Amino acid sequence: MTQIGVLYQIMIIGESARAMSPPLRAQNPKIPWSLMVGMRNILVYQHFEVDINNVWSGSREKFARPQGQDRVNFAGVGVNH
Repeated sequence: MTQIGVLYQIMIIGESARAMSPPLRAQNPKIPWSLMVGMRNILVYQHFEVDINNVWSGSREKFARPQGQDRVNFAGVGVNH
C-alpha cells in the first residue's frame, strides 16, 4: 500500500508542477519541473508499462529537494488554471 501511496503522490506532484506559472518556474530553475510533469504523464497514461520497483527505487533520486533549495517562493506568482 505504501508504494501505491507514493505513486499517487508522484502523480499529484506532477499535476501541481504542470499547473505552476512560467514566472514561478523561471524563479526556481533548479527544480526539475519537466521531469515531474513527465513522470506524472507516464504514471497516468502508460500505467500498464510502469515497473513499480523502478519507480519506488528512483523516487528519492528524481524528486529529492535540489541541494541548497529550501523552499519555493510562491509570493506573487499564480498557477495556470
